[in-house]
Amino acid sequence: MFRCVLPVTLFVVFFSVGTTDAQVSKGSTDLISRFNSEKFPISGDWLRTTDGLRVAAQKSSRTVLAESLPRNYQLDIELTRVSGEDVIAVILPVGDTSVALELSSWGGEAHGLARVDEQTSKSTTNPTSVRPGNLENGRRYQLEISVSAGKDACEVKAQLDGKKLINWKGPATRLLPHLVFNLPEPFSLGLASSQNEVVFHKIDLTGNAVKSKQPETPLPSSPKRAEQIQLSGLTEPQTPGWQPFNGAQFAEASDDDQEAIVSVPNAGTGDRGAFIKDLEFTNGTIDVDLRGDARPQQSFVGVVFHGVDGQTYESVYFRTFNFGSSDSNRRAHAVQYISHPEWPWERLRSERSGQFEKSVSPEPESADWFHARIEVLNDTVRVFVDGSDRSCLHVKRLTERRSGKVGVWFNGIAAFRNFRVSALTDETLKSSTSE
Repeated sequence: MFRCVLPVTLFVVFFSVGTTDAQVSKGSTDLISRFNSEKFPISGDWLRTTDGLRVAAQKSSRTVLAESLPRNYQLDIELTRVSGEDVIAVILPVGDTSVALELSSWGGEAHGLARVDEQTSKSTTNPTSVRPGNLENGRRYQLEISVSAGKDACEVKAQLDGKKLINWKGPATRLLPHLVFNLPEPFSLGLASSQNEVVFHKIDLTGNAVKSKQPETPLPSSPKRAEQIQLSGLTEPQTPGWQPFNGAQFAEASDDDQEAIVSVPNAGTGDRGAFIKDLEFTNGTIDVDLRGDARPQQSFVGVVFHGVDGQTYESVYFRTFNFGSSDSNRRAHAVQYISHPEWPWERLRSERSGQFEKSVSPEPESADWFHARIEVLNDTVRVFVDGSDRSCLHVKRLTERRSGKVGVWFNGIAAFRNFRVSALTDETLKSSTSE
């Protein structure tokens, strides 16, 4: 018996004022032939074979296809899911944001865009959700998508095997990057897959010869060198340049240190802080001088990174009141890594005791200034204190997010000065090994 099966094509027309120039001219470009296995993978095993670009069945695999795109482009993708029953995604830049087109998300519950209005692709309130989202293993699919993204509105259309799949219109501000399938740069085109073996037989990009302009207000990525961040804006009305969260407030230091700012402990509740506006942080280092207090449970001070909002972020912070304690257990809880909301300190101490909090060496005085250097890599975080060349905390990160907001973090009494953010060089990334 002969069975005729139509292939799945991804056809994307994309108009974006927010993308950067790409080295793609008018005409078709075979992205598989240009795929660099050393440069592009972010997570997972991606291999170019005679059949196409193959990804192994691992959790949350993703890779970059193109680091930037022209103003208009089209994609033609043919793919086969060899095994698995979970999501396959195409990560599309839209203006100054990105969105993931998901196929077979949540184990085949739905197809759709994630995230629209902060909704997952299976959410009943997501207007792009299509149920069910079944894909047949061993079948070659073709998907057509058209995207136009202007300054005030965008349109996303998709067809699966010639049948309407998605037709969405609205402002680009309603689209948000995927929480797991994220890429280092906001304008990158990428692929993602989770727990599936997939072969992408064809990925052709057709670009318009008219290049896009740089955005009027570009979304910065991690700076290429150490950059001093002005903290003074946190003490001014409307906190220019900063985005406080969870009610955080700051004031000028009462001593003679003109560069320092202090927390207002009675303003806001719980874990608080502030993100730097318009700065996207990926791999890099955060340097800052910190000062806390010696009174027990009164001072937690540190930094926040890869943040989404006041509830979702990673942080490294210090319990300064545990510095120099005669209780060895307290001293072993001096520096802490957390990943909210999944891994707060309480859960880490209960389920993974001693792994994500350590003592500090060299150990400062509880109420004195000390310097902290936090090094964030793809999968790890290392913390150094007062110029030591040996980390006092070296942990594996507990989230798949690889970029986000960066800033200061506190609960209670805290002071900050000399705040710097920088990107790690490729050489540093390659040479970073376990101690």
